[in-house]
Amino acid sequence: MALQYKAAIQILQSVAAEALSRKGEPKEEWVPLEEAVGRVTTQEIKSPEASPQFDTATADGFALRSSTTINASEQNPISYRVISGTGATDDEAQKKTECVKMTAGAWFPDSAEEESNPIDACASAEDVEEEDGGLSNGTLGMDERKTIRVTRPVQPNENRQAAGSDFGKGDQVVGSGMTIRPSHLIPLATIGVKDVAVEARISARVWSVDANNFSVDSERSVDDNGGEKDQRSEASTGGRYIVAALQQLGIDARQMGWLAKPNIESALRDNTRGQQDRLNVLVLTGPESQGITTSVRRVVQEKLGGLVHFHNRGSVSPLFALPGDPGSVAACFRFLVVPYIKHLRGEDPEEAVLAPLENRCSTIQGNRDARIPSERSVGNDCGPLCLDCFQHGKLKNGLVSLSKDQNPGRAAPFSDANCWVHLPQGQEVVAGATVPCYSISGTV
Repeated sequence: MALQYKAAIQILQSVAAEALSRKGEPKEEWVPLEEAVGRVTTQEIKSPEASPQFDTATADGFALRSSTTINASEQNPISYRVISGTGATDDEAQKKTECVKMTAGAWFPDSAEEESNPIDACASAEDVEEEDGGLSNGTLGMDERKTIRVTRPVQPNENRQAAGSDFGKGDQVVGSGMTIRPSHLIPLATIGVKDVAVEARISARVWSVDANNFSVDSERSVDDNGGEKDQRSEASTGGRYIVAALQQLGIDARQMGWLAKPNIESALRDNTRGQQDRLNVLVLTGPESQGITTSVRRVVQEKLGGLVHFHNRGSVSPLFALPGDPGSVAACFRFLVVPYIKHLRGEDPEEAVLAPLENRCSTIQGNRDARIPSERSVGNDCGPLCLDCFQHGKLKNGLVSLSKDQNPGRAAPFSDANCWVHLPQGQEVVAGATVPCYSISGTV
């Protein structure tokens, strides 16, 4: 009897918890900030100083006292003398007609603490005119002591960012145990972070099963020109996909090439030796057959002392044996391997995006009865209602549509798909029903 998906996930959670208990606390290593994406932090990262440290301009323009621009208009422009930050006068009347040339990101001029009407805003360069009437066109090439004209009121704190408005000193920027995303790099670089303490990567090894040579005593086969080809130098479609997807998740993943029957035991043993201090994941991908399944189970159980928890997926380090066709390997990887890795990392269960289904998932493939209207037929395209189904599709503008071609042997639909849709067991899905959707690869 088929194992329900929920039960399979519970088994994976249990295996991950056992693996974590054996390994203890993950090892820590420091990596450059630009290499930290996808890695899990081991320390809280706080801002060492307020950011920005000083009030800064957010646009090119002229810093001035906003209160002096209240009556400015096209008909009543107000003139200001451009000065350097150190050229301000002590005359209170003249201060009201002074401005300081600014570039975006420049510190605002300091004002005396006792000054009741300090410089507090920046008039954008596009909004001012030179005294002779020519527009500045956003450029700041005017000579010192030029005069400008402001033709509209400038609001208090306009184009001004207050010190500490991004981060206060000691504010948390990224917490411990968080996965670094590309968006984290902006605030981390802003506060001056150059290196990040992260967990040592989970190590994954991926093999592709050579169906043609699986039953012969050879690690080599013949290429199209009749010459020998080294199986270890090549990778299957599924293997390449899995390696790329694992690396996107921040895993130290390597493609180990092709695997034939005679070298299964030695390959798995050699690639787990000396790696006890790391949480390893081994993945086999290839065609499903009784011979291949039996051999993998025997090696896992008898030769390597592993436990087979369900079907032909066992725990050597642990090991996942996945199908070889594009749709099946992508779905099994996404909904078995990825959840296991997330459990290993101690991450919260993934939350689905709920969206209404545009097209109906109709009857079982190959058994569609044309005499029965689709809205009355029973079952889903991928199987009977007693099973969970996972189909790829496209989520756009809050509406999800399933790919028309769900043949697991076809790769073309993945060119346009951007999500997986989980059709839970026991539920017949019709158009308009709300269904859970997940990213295609397991990353945001």
